[in-house]
Amino acid sequence: QVFDFACVFLSIMCQHGMGGLMATPAFLGYRWRWASALACHAALCEAGWELQDTLDKLYIITYGTKEQKRQNPPPILVGVFIHHLLGLSLVIPMNIFYHDDSSYHEMVFLLQGAAFFVLFLQNYGYTLDIQTKQGLFQMKITAVLTWIIIFYTRVWQFTRVGWGLMHRIYLDGSIAIVCVGALGILCMA
Repeated sequence: QVFDFACVFLSIMCQHGMGGLMATPAFLGYRWRWASALACHAALCEAGWELQDTLDKLYIITYGTKEQKRQNPPPILVGVFIHHLLGLSLVIPMNIFYHDDSSYHEMVFLLQGAAFFVLFLQNYGYTLDIQTKQGLFQMKITAVLTWIIIFYTRVWQFTRVGWGLMHRIYLDGSIAIVCVGALGILCMA
């Protein structure tokens, strides 16, 4: 059971790492067409993962064993579905209408790249022996780094860039995207 969870956890980390890597050139300001295309593909990579995960959870709810259902309690499932709302509802419209928008690229990087670093630090933390002074010190450092990354990328920048992007989309008259985007940003922040 722990091994299975660790394998899934590592696959989630790798998916976010690849997505973050694909979004990096556009995030860094390269305005070449390939950089924009990679950022859009990174968003699709995340949406694909979220769709697969949502379908997997729905299958477990409907057809899963008692043990599988016990491992996926309703409060966790609600959190998962809220977490997946942003990617599942906005990636396709954003890729169609705002594929070259630098704020969109930054949002993709914030979601993918930051998640990779946080998951990596968390996974590293699992390997530390906190019974030793050195292991406990390293755990404290990784916890502080994780908190800083989450605060900066998921609270500060995510909210600032997300609302700026929603304002720009509102000015373009895309009210449906704004409504879904605002709900997604509120759920993710």
